[in-house]
Amino acid sequence: MTGAYRLSRRLLDIAVAGSDEYSLASVAWPDMCALRDETNLTVQLGIITTDGRGLIIESVASRNPIRYVEEKGVWTKDLNTGAGWKSILAFLPKEESSRLVGALPFHRFTANTITSRKELEKALADVRKHGYAVDRAEGREGLHCVAAPIFDRTGRVIGTIGVSAPSGQLPERDFKRRAASTVVVASAISAKLGWNNNISNQRKEYDDEVP
Repeated sequence: MTGAYRLSRRLLDIAVAGSDEYSLASVAWPDMCALRDETNLTVQLGIITTDGRGLIIESVASRNPIRYVEEKGVWTKDLNTGAGWKSILAFLPKEESSRLVGALPFHRFTANTITSRKELEKALADVRKHGYAVDRAEGREGLHCVAAPIFDRTGRVIGTIGVSAPSGQLPERDFKRRAASTVVVASAISAKLGWNNNISNQRKEYDDEVP
């Protein structure tokens, strides 16, 4: 006997059953803190609820004296704004994503807000191409965000993790660098949930949209 044990697939399913907001937040917390410490930006964890709301389920605030902070429990129906919601919508099953996008009111909040389905679908195709989403002050003036999707063992997108900050602390020239760190952390959280780290499966339904 080696004393070593390995979870069967059935036990793994039980361990991460449902991946609800509480278990996801618990699994993601150490990685969220590590990402905050690396970037000194506010880190947020979010989900899209069954009734189509984007919900912040956990947040780790930047230590910058001037920082963006949004407490957990904040929600929105405006899924066309915010990198996190786009990173989820991009990898949901095509029919489900289409239903959610079709129900959006497309309110305008800033000059950069995405205000049409066509524009949003193009942005979602870019998310699938690059594996992360960005927010160029689309929901709030002067607020930037970079986010990546989180997947469960079955390959279903279940959440998003992102870094947010005033544009002076997260300028567009830093998007790619911060996205690299965010994608690594999102993949680490997904791996803890049993994901095989193969994003190609999530892209298959959209192959005709990805160059």
